[in-house]
Amino acid sequence: MKRGAILIFILLLVTLVHAEYIFNLEVEVIKLTKTVYSGENIIVNTNVKSLGLGSKELIDVVLSYEITDEYNNIIMQRKSTLALQTSFSQSEVFILPNNIKPGYYRVIAKVDYKGYNASDSDSFYVGRKSLLGKLADFIFIIGTLILIFGIVKDNFSYKIVKK
Repeated sequence: MKRGAILIFILLLVTLVHAEYIFNLEVEVIKLTKTVYSGENIIVNTNVKSLGLGSKELIDVVLSYEITDEYNNIIMQRKSTLALQTSFSQSEVFILPNNIKPGYYRVIAKVDYKGYNASDSDSFYVGRKSLLGKLADFIFIIGTLILIFGIVKDNFSYKIVKK
């Protein structure tokens, strides 16, 4: 009986030592509307907590993001190294490619430290811009160009008259 209790104690101790770096990761895509469009930004909030039973030392963790389509094709990737003691939160801005196709997408966040890791994901929908939306973008660009041309022309005319 004593040998069994000692063996259980040793297994528990080994488990606790290996559980030193356990992470809780939460990721959320902040959606101002239910649909985003190509070329627009999405904001991803990430919260990482160290649930390790060991020390509270400062460690460098690798935080990576992937944006995948509904067929798990990787559309975008980003990776960074961050210092973690007990927890941190951050927001990342991703600019969606102009050629991204309409459909459902996932943001997958992963945290890794010496092989100890955690991951979480959230989804969002990329919609198809309507003809009216494309026309509004075109009118905005033309209006901006006309405004810039008018300012440059006025400044140039002012310099000629001043002499």
